[in-house]
Amino acid sequence: MKELLEVLERDGFVVLRGLGGYDRFEALSQELGEIVWKTDVRLKPTVKTHLCQPEAVPFHTDHPDVDFVAWWCERQEVEDGASLLVDSRDVLSSLSKSERAELRATALPCPAIGSRSTATASSSRFILSGEARVYYAPWVAVAGADGFGRELANARVTRVRLGRDDALIVDNHRILHGRGAVSQSSPRMLHRLWVRREQLETASRQQKNL
Repeated sequence: MKELLEVLERDGFVVLRGLGGYDRFEALSQELGEIVWKTDVRLKPTVKTHLCQPEAVPFHTDHPDVDFVAWWCERQEVEDGASLLVDSRDVLSSLSKSERAELRATALPCPAIGSRSTATASSSRFILSGEARVYYAPWVAVAGADGFGRELANARVTRVRLGRDDALIVDNHRILHGRGAVSQSSPRMLHRLWVRREQLETASRQQKNL
């Protein structure tokens, strides 16, 4: 657990090969914090979100109240299906001070986890907040994010192709993820977990106070 957190802190992501099954993956994720949402990542022709369509998925982060995003591979695309990762620190370092200030003042809509309702102004989150915490969804068109999108398009991309029983965990506030296009009949099936670390940190503080 300590080594896993150290790698996440250093690199922003970790790849785990041959975990030994989904149950082991979920147990490991629970050690990182509270699992707040579970999703199967596969093609669903009737669902029009990027997640369920074969076209390329642009770089983004997931829900801003989620600290880690974890995927476990059940089946992979025959030829590719790699996850594509970009470190937002590289993107932010290329921006001017005024551009970073604009990101701190630019909010994106954000419904509650699991909610199908439309986000309100009160539930929105800034693109850049805290100590370089990023929330970015390029399909939400907002003024103020042009510089970020420009540098993101030029950023170094890390490719991670998961095989059967492999897992990928990313720091959701730092690492943007996406993928290239897959075939219309892709068998690719990943199981995704959203993990919030607040519960883990609270328990740790309580234990220290005993």
